[in-house]
Amino acid sequence: MYRSNTPVLPSELKLNPEVNHDLLSKLKADVIFNVFYKIFDVVHADTPELLEQAYRLRYKVFCEEHDGYEDPSKHPSGMETDHYDSNTEHALLIYKPDNLPIGTIRIIKPNQESWSQSFPLQNLCDSPLIQNEIYVQNACEFSRFCISRDLRNYVKQDLQERSKVFSAKNAGFFLPHEKMLLKVALAMAPLGLIRGAYELALKNNILNVIGVMESINIQRLAQAGLVYNTIGPTIEYHGKRVPFQCNILEVSEHAIQNNYPVWNVVSVKGKVHQDAVNVHNRKSQNLN
Repeated sequence: MYRSNTPVLPSELKLNPEVNHDLLSKLKADVIFNVFYKIFDVVHADTPELLEQAYRLRYKVFCEEHDGYEDPSKHPSGMETDHYDSNTEHALLIYKPDNLPIGTIRIIKPNQESWSQSFPLQNLCDSPLIQNEIYVQNACEFSRFCISRDLRNYVKQDLQERSKVFSAKNAGFFLPHEKMLLKVALAMAPLGLIRGAYELALKNNILNVIGVMESINIQRLAQAGLVYNTIGPTIEYHGKRVPFQCNILEVSEHAIQNNYPVWNVVSVKGKVHQDAVNVHNRKSQNLN
């Protein structure tokens, strides 16, 4: 049996942004933040048009770029969907200079009519955690987390051109000291989708997250200060995957202490973190 080793949080919390980071670290974090959000935006796919873009991105990634992941013949519309999509919300990662969606993620919300059939992971992993009704009713699954390989390469090339060619189009877009961080910001692109998924979960008063991921990606997130806990052994699901669990507030509390630049981007300078605090406090009050 796998157990989370994360601490139990007190019932009433307040966000304290005055973490002990030196001035240089905070300045660097702010520059990274500015560069990241000059390049990318995060939007919730809350209109039919945006949702269609999310489905088409999923098709591009899972039916075209990753051969064999999903069968394109089952999605003749060019939009990849499944039966879970009736109970999901999506976020999109936008390349701002071209207003181009390049990535998406969805959260699958708990099934109020049949909690034991809420998430795909419940059919793949026998962890007691996701067979617990109370936990499941207060959780969501992160799924279809993807950035198009082709579009990412386009963004990389476009940024290279923008950083070295001065024109009316590019004037004032990147400051000289920001150009050195373009590669860093591009590597951080998945963090925008994590931010979007956190926002969607918190909008639904959800703090607990489950999902499956390659072990190398869990390690990379941990190195970035975003700590996720494994809840079972490696499973075979489109390759070897590790089931994981996290609590958005606990992840935020760890990240602000251990990787301030990442926390700055994912939390939007504390806003998402504060939302997590608010959800935690509301849930604690409801228990009293």
